[in-house]
Amino acid sequence: MVSGVSNTVLVEGISINVPVRYTESRAYMAFFPASIDRVNAVIQSKRVRPVSILGKKCLLGVTVFDYKKCDVGPYREIALSIPVLLDSSIRIPVIPLIFERMFSSLGFFALQLAITSTVARKHSEQIFGYPTYGNNISVDISSSDEKSSISTYDGQHLIAELSLRHGSKFKMKRSRYRTFFFKDTHINQVILEAATYETEVSRGAKDRITLGNHKISKLVENLILDDRPIRSIYYKNVVEVLQEPDDLGLR
Repeated sequence: MVSGVSNTVLVEGISINVPVRYTESRAYMAFFPASIDRVNAVIQSKRVRPVSILGKKCLLGVTVFDYKKCDVGPYREIALSIPVLLDSSIRIPVIPLIFERMFSSLGFFALQLAITSTVARKHSEQIFGYPTYGNNISVDISSSDEKSSISTYDGQHLIAELSLRHGSKFKMKRSRYRTFFFKDTHINQVILEAATYETEVSRGAKDRITLGNHKISKLVENLILDDRPIRSIYYKNVVEVLQEPDDLGLR
């Protein structure tokens, strides 16, 4: 598929315009220190390399999306991703540069998505091809101006609970992200453009992830080195546009 070309895809009887626009949403993102050796063992690609921080560490991003308005109706999602470099040996010297997205080879490698509705799950699979968990999950969010508590379940099985503080200084941003994932033996890319109203905080004693005994929980548990995030971002308002995927060749 070629990015930027408009078309319509039929998903579960719903016509969805592509690029796909998510016109009203909020999101919560937390970055945890992770083992670069364990992440490399999961990714298994010479072209896709985790961004190294502090020697043998990299980052795992855990993001919860609350999509309120889009073609497939409201739904929620939890996504696991790794900041990576594609086809590059550049070393990023300090963590803040990762978040400024200054490098053309920088992107986020999608390890796993889990979604709350069937039509939303199908649109993720059919239009983009992201690695999407096969069951509908539940995502409960309790949010105030100061903090949020988020619980995700697969039926009665806990996936994760997140407790995150919010910063008090908000800023408006426009960003363009490269997201990568594997489809069969190839690397695919989806460009995500976002307009956000966001605030962020650095590590705090009360920010934490609690994991259950679920398949997705075990993936996170295997990778992270600390249950406290080193940085979290609260996106109070988000507007997103996702392009069709591009095939970037063999992994």
